[in-house]
Amino acid sequence: MRILWATVRAWGYATHDPFIGLVLPDPAPVEVPYFEAEHISAIMEVAEEPYRTLYWLTGQTGIRRSEVCALRVMDIVLSRNGEALEQGVVIVKQKVWGGIIGRPKSKRPRVFVLSPKLTERMREFCTGKKPEDVVFTNSKGGMLCPDNLVKRHLKPVLVKAGITEGGMHAFRHGNATIMDQNGVPLKIRQERLGHHDSKTTLGYTHAISEDEKRVAAEFDEVLHANARKPK
Repeated sequence: MRILWATVRAWGYATHDPFIGLVLPDPAPVEVPYFEAEHISAIMEVAEEPYRTLYWLTGQTGIRRSEVCALRVMDIVLSRNGEALEQGVVIVKQKVWGGIIGRPKSKRPRVFVLSPKLTERMREFCTGKKPEDVVFTNSKGGMLCPDNLVKRHLKPVLVKAGITEGGMHAFRHGNATIMDQNGVPLKIRQERLGHHDSKTTLGYTHAISEDEKRVAAEFDEVLHANARKPK
């Protein structure tokens, strides 16, 4: 509005400046829905596959819905030099929105260490798939739509679980909250949430710190990830 008014004055339609001395009040903070650990556990318990594993992965890593829908088998690192990793790695390299695949919001790949139990689940989940295949598909075998993921799949599960509000982004805020409650160092929280430069290739997986591994492993206990296996 200030810019528009400057044009009005420049064209001679007005001579006064209504913005002199104007002080706007600070906006009230907006309450953002988030899933607590018990919410994520309840969602996982009532969800069917492939969505149960999708919610598990999203709750543990905090990756965005547009990113989890575009995740490929090649982005899940479960072995190095021919040896199985106890804690695998997810590398977020792309997102999908409006049917268009592009770079993630952070503009650079991000790396997430997985817990031992989720690593085993992803190993089972990716077996038999080609590296270029998307990890999670719709009923027709195609790439999931981020909007449909919420409307057609997550919302009905929330009703079953007795959860009144929240969407896929609530997993992300819940993930940040759990890490904060567990005293995770700020640097690791930033890296896992994509607010900081991170490792970008398989060649860097050996450089993952013990703190990162510990943080990922703690989610096994926090999210009760030893719940029922998929049918």
